[in-house]
Amino acid sequence: MGRMKANTVILRGAKRRRFRNLAVMLCFAFIAGSLLVTGMLMAGAQSAVRTGSERLGPDMIAVPMDPTATSNGVFLICQPSDLYLPSSTYDEVLGTPGVTQAAMQAYVGTDQAWPRPLIVIAYEPSQDFTIRSLLASYLGRSLLDNEVLLGDSVYGSIGDTVSIFGQAFTVAGRLDPTSASADGSAFITMDAAERLVNDGVAGLSMQPGQISAVLIKADRSVGTDTVLHYVSAQNPNVLVFPLNNQGQGISDQLSLASQGLYLTVTVVILVSLPLILLISAMSVNERRREIGLMRSMGASQKDMFKMFFAEGIYLAAAGALAGAAAATISLFLFQGTFSRLLQTELVSPSMLDMTMQFLFAVLVAMLLAGTAALWPALKASRMDPYDAIRSGQN
Repeated sequence: MGRMKANTVILRGAKRRRFRNLAVMLCFAFIAGSLLVTGMLMAGAQSAVRTGSERLGPDMIAVPMDPTATSNGVFLICQPSDLYLPSSTYDEVLGTPGVTQAAMQAYVGTDQAWPRPLIVIAYEPSQDFTIRSLLASYLGRSLLDNEVLLGDSVYGSIGDTVSIFGQAFTVAGRLDPTSASADGSAFITMDAAERLVNDGVAGLSMQPGQISAVLIKADRSVGTDTVLHYVSAQNPNVLVFPLNNQGQGISDQLSLASQGLYLTVTVVILVSLPLILLISAMSVNERRREIGLMRSMGASQKDMFKMFFAEGIYLAAAGALAGAAAATISLFLFQGTFSRLLQTELVSPSMLDMTMQFLFAVLVAMLLAGTAALWPALKASRMDPYDAIRSGQN
């Protein structure tokens, strides 16, 4: 049987059985889409944790003591906390042996008046060794009390006047992407934050004399672990986390989420394969007369096997490509929703990573299609022409 004739037969059969073929395509679309979403979400979230860790300068961070706290609450890497420390904690930490630098920061509140809720964070410019490393362009001076630095995803250009909690601030700079909550944040001076508090501005979380975290730079000759022990021992009111492990809590959550997502994909595959096999078998049974006629006209067993196997592969390819494309578009459209569900920012994958994930999802779907198409193709190829024609007439 010529290739052109075989393709014509396959297309003609697909058109006659649109509903069943559409069901097969949808199964493979869901399989490929689920694989792609799972892979890209996990890769994006893990890259966000890794990138956020690498962008910050401190070696460790001190946060308020909380019996339920874990390292997934690290300031600036995940969502800021409503727990606070007295500002005197900064001096206590700075005086700890082995601490070379320290910088206080405070979660002021979230301004809901912006199109996307704006996280407002206060810091002390004279102490800072973290925010300045994130600036897209060198500021060359300390931030003024009427100025603000905006995260990468916050609307506003340098020189613009923006309203934060009803107060006017001039945009002095913008931050490079961090793949962390800093991308959706605004940074003001500690004095500006206290002015907002003293003015009685509604919607603020902090109070005068409060800070949320102390970022710490350790003396490398002493050792990061040793300095962490010193800070923890001399400041019992704080929890200290090493920033090289700051994503561990998120990584644990992502691991659980990954297991759940891959389990879902496995269930989808286990449910879909029997359905695909059933539909393929029904298609072979319904086409017995057609199979018998083709065999009697000279089509070999090999021709029949190739035709039915190719039909399964074609349907799977169409469904997998459509599902993977739909999943890719959905990831870009609903990236913010996925970020909130995973409680971390997601890094947009590179074109190479996206292509690899896309091809992997389609390849897995095709392998499953090949497995599912084997039995119906073998059954069709082994039918006796005379028996197939007779049974097809009944």
